[in-house]
Amino acid sequence: MFQLIEASDNTLHRIQSLARTSRNGDLEEEGWLSEFNYYTKSTIYQLLVPIAIYQIMQRKLTLVDVSIDKSIDLHYKLAKQIYISYTDDFEFAEITSENYFPNDKNWKVLLKNDSKTYWRQGAPMGLLDKAIQFLIIKEYESERIISFEEFEKKVDTDLSKSELSDINLITDIFLLFHPTNRPHPLANINYASFNISMYIRAKEV
Repeated sequence: MFQLIEASDNTLHRIQSLARTSRNGDLEEEGWLSEFNYYTKSTIYQLLVPIAIYQIMQRKLTLVDVSIDKSIDLHYKLAKQIYISYTDDFEFAEITSENYFPNDKNWKVLLKNDSKTYWRQGAPMGLLDKAIQFLIIKEYESERIISFEEFEKKVDTDLSKSELSDINLITDIFLLFHPTNRPHPLANINYASFNISMYIRAKEV
């Protein structure tokens, strides 16, 4: 649980950084998320680590573990909510009454003038799972989350080989993100932020 709490704290700090960066005008077309640079890579890493830990928990925990230890049960359920939030782009669009048609057959053309409506702002669960697996390696008969240094090297190696790695399946959510042209990821982040704050409150449970 310590690893999950630490990862959640780091995610919360990155969420705050995104909000500050947006206020300062550094998320514009030529801003910090305009290309696959250090800030973009570290943002993706920080936001995905808690749900990668959730996937490892999911494979390790049993119903007995969860039923006996209420603290484990609480942290597991909160981690699951963060995981699900990344797939809830259509639900967030419905709540905000925004037009959202990322599956339109002409979306590639239409998003050039209306990214808010046609740029996909979430990830189907299957693609999200594949992206999360990019952060997990097996080592000594167990699984662990790779460090950011390992993550960056792995991404750069794939790019140098011109390979489409699994992590690229969700990079579009973050590349060129700005709350005015793609509000739903911000809703996802705010939703995750609420749950992460609940993690921190649960430390003493």
